[in-house]
Amino acid sequence: TPIVITNSDKQTIFGKMSDTTVVAGESILFRTETKEKEEAKGKTEKKLIKRVRMMEKWLMGVDLGGTTTKLALINLYGEIIHKWEISTDISENGKFITMNIAKAIDAKLVELNEPKSKIVGIGMGAPGPVKFVNGSIYEAINIGWKDYPLKDLLEVETSLPAVIDNDAN
Repeated sequence: TPIVITNSDKQTIFGKMSDTTVVAGESILFRTETKEKEEAKGKTEKKLIKRVRMMEKWLMGVDLGGTTTKLALINLYGEIIHKWEISTDISENGKFITMNIAKAIDAKLVELNEPKSKIVGIGMGAPGPVKFVNGSIYEAINIGWKDYPLKDLLEVETSLPAVIDNDAN
């Protein structure tokens, strides 16, 4: 029996499995065709629910520029869910950048009525040479950073794991 799981846009996002039907809307309903398969059904449901939940996870992409910071929520298939931008506040040597990014992420999640737990982590491109090991910026002249602990500050402000690389990579 084919399994059909549809997202809110009515797109099919899953494949096949024998003797089980899945219908998705606001919630997912699992139904087996025979009572003998109830035990197997429980195990199958848990695996499918875990897979569906993983498919629902998002990544946060951030492109930090000297005048504009571009942000995007991306699903695990690499599809952009939502994108927007904010002004980059370089006052006081970029002191407010990570805080503004965190506020922008939180506001967008509120707007989309989504929990922060849906985001797995942040990938950020930043200007200037980056120490990839610790995510710090050697120097970003247009922002005013020198030996700036970008990864640490971004993770503190957002409560999400982050990876930082040079914006040209």
